[in-house]
Amino acid sequence: MKKKYPLNELFKILHIKPKNINIYYQALTHKTFSNENKKYSSYEKLEFLGDSILQMYSSLYIYNLFNEELEGTMSIIRTKIVSEETLSKVIKDNKINLFLICSNNANELMNNNGICCDIFESLLAAIYLDLGEKEAINFLNRFLFSQIKFDLADKENLKDFKTRLQELLQSITKNSINYFCTQEENNIWSCKVICDNIIYGTGKGKTKKEAEIDAAKNALSKLKIN
Repeated sequence: MKKKYPLNELFKILHIKPKNINIYYQALTHKTFSNENKKYSSYEKLEFLGDSILQMYSSLYIYNLFNEELEGTMSIIRTKIVSEETLSKVIKDNKINLFLICSNNANELMNNNGICCDIFESLLAAIYLDLGEKEAINFLNRFLFSQIKFDLADKENLKDFKTRLQELLQSITKNSINYFCTQEENNIWSCKVICDNIIYGTGKGKTKKEAEIDAAKNALSKLKIN
């Protein structure tokens, strides 16, 4: 596997000393490469595990930091932490995306936000399996949690968007607000928030709940409330 940088440069960026180097190759291998080279596995299985690990530890982090917040607000904060925008930015800012292993005609994938997000999660899983829970938490603290700072104003802005939209629309109509969600082929959820046969906002997310929140936020933005 020829890469622009040797993998030991990646380990310097991650501040880790790996035991099983092969699992990190897998964590960086896109299916465009594994489809052409059958003896290599793509990162998809690791990304699945990493997503669950990220959800668990981000939930614990928020619970310990904001243990007096309402569940709805904590969910909004977690959505921000584990968002595609946040995770892809971490990967790009640290140039980890340059280590993506893909087919020769697919190098543009290195800058794809969705794939950068996948890389974050697959690397988290690789570290967890190779070096254990402590190093996985260190990885999250170093590259994600340490950069998430909220002051009181930020927390107010993170108030439950669905609740804010419902309160607003109920002040002008008695009809119910409905969220219509569908799951796309790439497992991303799309959502429309509708009231009085009007589409007030649309959103996307890795979960149905995240897509609903994003749609409510989009609606508030269009109404110039958010």
